[in-house]
Amino acid sequence: MEPSIALIAEHCDGALSPTFFELITFANKLKSAIKAKPIILMLGEEIAEAANQASRSTGLDVVAITVPGLVSYNPETCKTVLGAVLEELKPAHICAVHTPNGSDLAPSLSVKLSAACITSVEEVRIESSRLKFLRSVLGGKAQAVFSSTTDITVVTIQPGCFKRADVCAYSGNVKFIDVEYSPRRIQNLGVRPGPGCDALLSEAKVIISAGRGVRQKQNLDPLFELAGMFSRSTVGCTRPLSDSGWFSSGSQVGLSGAIVSPDLYIACGISGAQQHIVGIQGSGFVVAINTDPNAPIFNHADVCVVGDIEEFVPELIKAMANYR
Repeated sequence: MEPSIALIAEHCDGALSPTFFELITFANKLKSAIKAKPIILMLGEEIAEAANQASRSTGLDVVAITVPGLVSYNPETCKTVLGAVLEELKPAHICAVHTPNGSDLAPSLSVKLSAACITSVEEVRIESSRLKFLRSVLGGKAQAVFSSTTDITVVTIQPGCFKRADVCAYSGNVKFIDVEYSPRRIQNLGVRPGPGCDALLSEAKVIISAGRGVRQKQNLDPLFELAGMFSRSTVGCTRPLSDSGWFSSGSQVGLSGAIVSPDLYIACGISGAQQHIVGIQGSGFVVAINTDPNAPIFNHADVCVVGDIEEFVPELIKAMANYR
C-alpha cells in the first residue's frame, strides 16, 4: 500500500482556517521527500462546505467525519474519533498546524497511536537519506534537528513558516463518514470571543512596533512620532507591553495577537521570540533596532541596527524630516 500523509484541517463557520493552505505547502514538501500521498481529514457537525472547499482548492481527497454535536473543538472527541480513523488509515505522517487546537491534539494522538511527536516544525529536508525536521529553540537563538524512528510520526508546523499553497485547477474526492460519539469527560460550554485586532494594525502598510527594549513608557513618544511620518501607519507592540497596560490587547503583534503583513515593519527593542516572529512573517521589509547584536530578530530582518532606540529613532526622524 502506498504510504499516506494525513492532514488534519481546521475550520470555523464553514470556512477553512487560513493556515490550512500552509499545511498543504508543507505536505507537498513532505510528499516529494517520502513519495507519499496526502489526504485531508476534518471533523465536525456541519463540515460539507469546508470539505468541498478543501477538495476544490487542493485537488486532494478529503475524508469528512461528521460528528453530531461537535460544533467546536473538543479534545476528547477529536482524539477518540480521529484516532480510530487513523488507526485504520495507518499514515506515515499525521500533520497539523501548531495552533492552540493542533498543539493540544497532536501529543494525545501520538500517545494513542504509539507515534513520535515533533512540534513547531519550521522546515523539512532530506539529509544523509534521512527525513529531518527543523525547529527553533532557546527563544530563536538556535535551531534543533529531529528525525523520527517510529512507523508513524505526528508533526505540527509553526504558522507563518510555509507560504500559502496555490489553488489547484482540479478537485479531489470527498468521502463522508458519520460517527456518533458523546464525550464522557469534557463538555463544550460555548465559545466566548476575545478582543479583536486593532483595525489600524491589520490594515497598516507601515507598523512601528515596540518591545521590552523601550524600557520606559515615555520612550514610546518618538515611535508614535515616527509612525506619523508615514501614511497608513500605526504602532504595535509585543505581549509584555500589552500585559503591562501600555497598549490595548488589540495592538499586540504575534501568535497570540495579530498576524500582520505590512510593507514595512520596524521592530524597536524587540528581541525576536518565535511567537512574535510568526506574526510578522508576511511583512515585505523588516528593520530591527536592538542593543543586543545577537538578538534573534536580526535573523529575520532585512536591515539590522545595533543601537539604542532612544538615540537612533530621534536621529531617524530628523533624517526623514530633512529628506522631505
